[in-house]
Amino acid sequence: MITSSGRHIQILDKRFCPKCKVFTDQICHRVRYEENPDQAGTLLKESSWVCPTCLADSVEVKVQIIPGDKVRIINRLLKMQGDYDIQSMNIASEAQKLTIEIIVKE
Repeated sequence: MITSSGRHIQILDKRFCPKCKVFTDQICHRVRYEENPDQAGTLLKESSWVCPTCLADSVEVKVQIIPGDKVRIINRLLKMQGDYDIQSMNIASEAQKLTIEIIVKE
């Protein structure tokens, strides 16, 4: 999947495939967010998944609250990878704490 900024990311998740009748490592190939007309302050997140074994496509729709400060901080940190020569980045999120480890190329 290519983001709006042009970055290439791949989202994998172990999900149940109704066609294969087993859990497979499925690939998310599209994510869309829309404002939820039924509930203020929330978004509808629509994720499209494909099973690599049988190529069955499925769509998952979730209601999410509009991202808070922690999510916006994480998103800003992830955008840094395009601005700096970063080899790897590890972000761990806890209740009221973000732990960030960044390894830069020398």
